Amino acid sequence: MSHNIQHYSYPENCDRAKVKAEIDHFVAMEDYQEGCTGLYRPIRWIETTICGDYEEAIKTIVKLDRGDYDNVAVRYYNSLPYSDAKTKELQTKKDIAYAKYREAENVVYPKTVKAAYITCKVCGSKLSRTRLAGNNCPLCKNSLCPDSFKEKVDAAKNRFTKASENLRKYVKSKAQKEVLWLVKFEYHT
Repeated sequence: MSHNIQHYSYPENCDRAKVKAEIDHFVAMEDYQEGCTGLYRPIRWIETTICGDYEEAIKTIVKLDRGDYDNVAVRYYNSLPYSDAKTKELQTKKDIAYAKYREAENVVYPKTVKAAYITCKVCGSKLSRTRLAGNNCPLCKNSLCPDSFKEKVDAAKNRFTKASENLRKYVKSKAQKEVLWLVKFEYHT
């Protein structure tokens, strides 16, 4: 026996009676062994607000939930995919920035040094660079990389983050939005 929570999305102009009938049927089929014929409570359709996105709708439902097998429906904006030449250009820039970031992050610093030994700044151990497989001291686990190396990796990460944000903002500004109902319902099996 378990407590179940489901979330389904429906168009804004859906027939509420059909939605209830569909969910009642689903719950009855899931819980047929217990003799269930549908939802325990009616669906509360909250008309007063439209949430910005799916995640916000989930948070709103959590706030509105009474905790007694409450069934709640709220509206939210669902962004439709958008694509044009600028989107493709920004996606390409993001992909290139990501590749450079991964490349910088995967460099094993000791392999780039010409000296035979590397000294750990923290524990003072002298380590053979040919035996090191990573960027951390095998004894004290602290980084063997100089600050300039870390700055290069951070700069590559920042370029990737900025490219991702630019793409996200552009697509969000151009995307068309549709309004959907998010219906949360609970049942026991």
